[in-house]
Amino acid sequence: MSLSKCCIEGKLWDGEPVGEKRSAQAKRATYLETILKLHADQYAKEVNTTVYMLDFYGGEVLPAEFLKDMSQLRKVDLPGVMVRSSKETREPELLRFATELGSQYNRVGAISFCRGGWAVFKLGARSDSSLVYCISAVHPSLLEKLGIEQVEVLVQILAPENDFMFSPEMNAFANRAVPRSGVSYDYQHFLGV
Repeated sequence: MSLSKCCIEGKLWDGEPVGEKRSAQAKRATYLETILKLHADQYAKEVNTTVYMLDFYGGEVLPAEFLKDMSQLRKVDLPGVMVRSSKETREPELLRFATELGSQYNRVGAISFCRGGWAVFKLGARSDSSLVYCISAVHPSLLEKLGIEQVEVLVQILAPENDFMFSPEMNAFANRAVPRSGVSYDYQHFLGV
């Protein structure tokens, strides 16, 4: 399985997470590992809200050591992880999780990075739009045209110029289809990234 360099690079943040790990009745509402916990904490702090992260990997955790030593990545069965955490496997959990959050909060927004792109569009495309109020997809991947066409909520897409997962064709399609849906749309294109 080939990955773009940006998929396996990153920064290790310092600090201790302040959020808590909880399980929702629907399935897993869990922080994946320290780096994502810190990311969630930052979101919560900046917008003064509660942040939940759904475990899209069934408890499997990619060791952060590979950010320091790329040879460690060879020890991970990435194709197997992708199969075990497929859309078909995670979609029912996602919908249960969103339904549960919607029963607890008046407004729920969904933000995704990379592999979560399909998920936020799925939540935003539900005929029962009460699952989420808005979606934001950063470097979205695994999107399908139908999911984009069916979106019914506020949409934001943050798209790097060089993105093999969000191809120029899919990017252009989204920029035609989302405005046609009549929802508020914020598209930000990052040249040279």
